[in-house]
Amino acid sequence: EGLMLGQWEGSQQAGGALAPAPMQHPPQYGQQQVAQTLAQQDHYIREQDAALGTISNQLGQLRNMGRKINEELVDQSKLLDDLESGVDANASQMRKAQRRLQRLSRISKKN
Repeated sequence: EGLMLGQWEGSQQAGGALAPAPMQHPPQYGQQQVAQTLAQQDHYIREQDAALGTISNQLGQLRNMGRKINEELVDQSKLLDDLESGVDANASQMRKAQRRLQRLSRISKKN
């Protein structure tokens, strides 16, 4: 009697384990069923290809967004460096002005 699709026929191996025998199809499992199965597999493959194409496009968009974000971060970093330099220069000028005021204050107290 033929085995149904997915059934296994085992043979005893050394150690008591069952080894799978090759699958056998029932006699009515003909070329039409094989063709239907292949067509269904082809359909699934086309669906997967379409999904992978969509994922690929989305990854490309994410890559472009990442590059733009990186460019913006580089620009912002340069602006922050310029701002920091300006703040440092102003702080230095403020310290000099404070020292001058302290000297002037000491001189005016002596007079």
